[in-house]
Amino acid sequence: MAFVNEYTLNVDIKKSMSSIVPTFKQGDSARLKFKVFNNGRNYDLSSFVRAEITFKLPNNEVFIGNPLLQDGLIVYDFVGVEMERVGNVSVILSIYDSKDGVVSIRPFIISIYDSMKENNLSYIGVLQELIAETQDVVQYNAQRVHLKDWNANAQYEENNEVLFNGSTWRALRSNKGVTPTEGLDWTLIARKGADGDGNVIVHREVFTATEGQRVFNLQNRYDQMQNRTTVVVNGAPQFTPLNYQETTPTSITFYDGLPAGYIVEITYFSDAIPLADDVRTVVTNHTNQIVGLQNSKIEKITYQKFTSTANQTVFNLTTPYELGKGRLKVSIEGVPQYAPSNFTETNTTRFTLSEALPAGLEVVAEIYA
Repeated sequence: MAFVNEYTLNVDIKKSMSSIVPTFKQGDSARLKFKVFNNGRNYDLSSFVRAEITFKLPNNEVFIGNPLLQDGLIVYDFVGVEMERVGNVSVILSIYDSKDGVVSIRPFIISIYDSMKENNLSYIGVLQELIAETQDVVQYNAQRVHLKDWNANAQYEENNEVLFNGSTWRALRSNKGVTPTEGLDWTLIARKGADGDGNVIVHREVFTATEGQRVFNLQNRYDQMQNRTTVVVNGAPQFTPLNYQETTPTSITFYDGLPAGYIVEITYFSDAIPLADDVRTVVTNHTNQIVGLQNSKIEKITYQKFTSTANQTVFNLTTPYELGKGRLKVSIEGVPQYAPSNFTETNTTRFTLSEALPAGLEVVAEIYA
């Protein structure tokens, strides 16, 4: 079995984590396990949909990984990009579930040290490095088999790749009879390309819900069951088929009626978006949301960056925005924040975070005028 540096961390969505700094050798194999708490009590993962780990590398490049839920723990196996550069890496774990939307733990640091300069550390040796590298490559290549068109009767193993409706999907775990769609079993690695020059039409529509409204009709068509829609309600991502159905090519339907005044943002595209099969390219629902803004009625985007002071919650903007219309996007260390769970639109030139930040974090506000 390949050598693995492994840490199990106790993290709390409402408290700062322990002062332990996981330390890994540059380019080695590594694993993080998270036991998640909510104000000191075990966090309920029964509604778990997916998770993301955002790494801010020493060169300020941002990489997002997708951990899995295993035996009550959130487990992430490093793929290599996170450990290419020596130095401190800022890390944030975000958990998506069908009940609470998305929650994130406080940022923490992992340390990557130079394998040549620090080879005196006794728990890592040259032989272990060679064994880990060789066995990992052999195992990955053995599993990464392209099996052509998806077959409902076939048994698929982790890293098997299939074609489904023209797009390429990779199995995240052993499964059979599970239609390829983003989730615990499959992930999209190359979307079907459009004919000709590959141009796409992206649409974004914003609605204000009436009391009990479930059905939202769109002005343009989209391809159903092809991951062509991204839906956000009051800043919280929604997922199909957990929260809504793609009822027709011009509508979506929520399972539960919405309260009056809720803001519903629907981003969708009519043609296929070609994607590179590149480990450095991170494709999430958030990406589609940003791309969709290009075809909205927004005329100007202004970015304002802050470096947080200790316990800061309030941030004042130099550019005003329209309240309650999804015109303000906020991220901390590259991780998207959502209103009203993570921040409040206090007034047209101010927003307030739900929890105080430690000093030194990068906060970015995107104002759409």
